[in-house]
Amino acid sequence: MSNNDNNNDNFKGDKGNSIGLGLIFGTAFGMIVGTIFKKLSLGITIGSSLGLVLGIIVAYNKNKFYK
Repeated sequence: MSNNDNNNDNFKGDKGNSIGLGLIFGTAFGMIVGTIFKKLSLGITIGSSLGLVLGIIVAYNKNKFYK
């Protein structure tokens, strides 16, 4: 198994970075929006979920176009 296959199997490298950054920035965005609308817990939940989805989409596109 090549190093690239190993990275794809355990989400290390660029794919893992995209998902991690999506979670971090999504949670931060959710905290800001939640604080503005006085619903912090809801903002964190929605923000991190949205960030996770966007991180997976970016990771998938990186894997698809930059192979």
